[in-house]
Amino acid sequence: MKPAVRRIALGVAVLLCSSCGSSSNMSSQWNANHVKLDGQTDDWGSIYQLVPNTDLDFAVRNDADFLYVSVLTNNREVQRQLLWQGLILWIDASGGHDRSTGIRFPVGLSEHAPETDSPPALGDDIGRAATPDELSDRALQEVQIIRNGQRERSWAVVDLDAIRVHASLRESWFAYEMRIPLRTAGATGIAIGAGPGDIISLGLQTPDSDRQMSPEMMGDVAGDRNGPGGPGGTRGTRGAGDFGQGGASPAFSNTGPILPKEIDSWSSVKLAGPGTK
Repeated sequence: MKPAVRRIALGVAVLLCSSCGSSSNMSSQWNANHVKLDGQTDDWGSIYQLVPNTDLDFAVRNDADFLYVSVLTNNREVQRQLLWQGLILWIDASGGHDRSTGIRFPVGLSEHAPETDSPPALGDDIGRAATPDELSDRALQEVQIIRNGQRERSWAVVDLDAIRVHASLRESWFAYEMRIPLRTAGATGIAIGAGPGDIISLGLQTPDSDRQMSPEMMGDVAGDRNGPGGPGGTRGTRGAGDFGQGGASPAFSNTGPILPKEIDSWSSVKLAGPGTK
């Protein structure tokens, strides 16, 4: 997968504080039936922006009924972080930084790993350790709905209706796509409560985890592998994070691997109207 991604300079001040993380401004683009939630990113075009203080690229589209978001990274350690800890998308229709309503996807393997630090077996009769493909697939099968700041319930990805999610890990890229209803909620009860022309806030946060990932697990989650077409293309100067490119090994402390810094960033997003490019 070689997405045509153009870095857009962030012309806003980066605000750093312990409670709200970093912030940026961006505009959604009108989705004229372009985006397909299939783990590919070519249909997003060159609208990705770098999330401040992270190695994530973020893009937003909308139409009259739905918001579409995409997150990309080819940093191997960040991919491991997302698969282990998960990622929460916070939604604040008022444009603030309220953490009452959110969608956690991936949920993160730390939620389901056994109390031992060994890599989890996946029901195999001989109890073999999970392969990288199995681990990443397991991390991407579930969505947690957060309401009033509390985990309300978990949904199997295949059981979602109005909300749709898709993520893939291939050819060095982790690609994440999500669709969220603007006003009409489905079975999950989640809708943004805004429409074209409104300004909302979207937050990205890695949840805290009190579980350490063992060196064995660290090696399996998002392990070195290439897609069918070989290593994917790189973007910018991120070669150190590419699979199969001799990327740096993760650092370890006495209690386990040192994961990248917590992701905690908000974007103020103006929803597009028809014809907005």
